[in-house]
Amino acid sequence: MGAKTALKLVKKYHTLEPLLTFLESKYDIEDLFPFPPQDLVDYFHTPEIEETEKPFFGKPSPKKIQNYLVDERSFRPERIARQIKSLQKISNQSTLDSFFGG
Repeated sequence: MGAKTALKLVKKYHTLEPLLTFLESKYDIEDLFPFPPQDLVDYFHTPEIEETEKPFFGKPSPKKIQNYLVDERSFRPERIARQIKSLQKISNQSTLDSFFGG
């Protein structure tokens, strides 16, 4: 079954149950789906979630940024130096959160 036919059927039947009933009457379900369709729906509604550590974002290293962009990605050194300076100025500014004790 191609993408166009599949899209037509989804638009026609709107939900999984009538669509599967139609497909079972016309096709061999095992040939169409590598897994039982209800298992795929269940997996979509309740996916397996791995607990991971929260990402840590420390202060960026201007030297590492310079090395990566200039040496590995061939950016112009003057341009990168200028951008790093402007980012350092911004990072030195205080925020409203610090003013209000946040």
